[in-house]
Amino acid sequence: MQDEKELNIEHPFDGTRQKISHVNMMNGKSLGEYSVKMPFVIFCTSGDGELVFADDKKVNLKPGNLITIEANVSHDVIAKPKLSFLLIRFMKD
Repeated sequence: MQDEKELNIEHPFDGTRQKISHVNMMNGKSLGEYSVKMPFVIFCTSGDGELVFADDKKVNLKPGNLITIEANVSHDVIAKPKLSFLLIRFMKD
């Protein structure tokens, strides 16, 4: 059996206006607090997790959740214990 990574990110679509990443996390992995320069959407596909903002606001991530986040918003994503989601970033013209 192949060992699974705690964090695996694939990039199935890399267009000029949108970029889609498929993120798989396990074992309680955290991405660490960060922000991006463009608005984006997180669509949870499986597992459980938590989205934590810099002001300590927390949002549970469960399959089917769709969350939109504006540019330059500090946040972290934490697997509880496993989480898969699509990350859709909207690039500027």
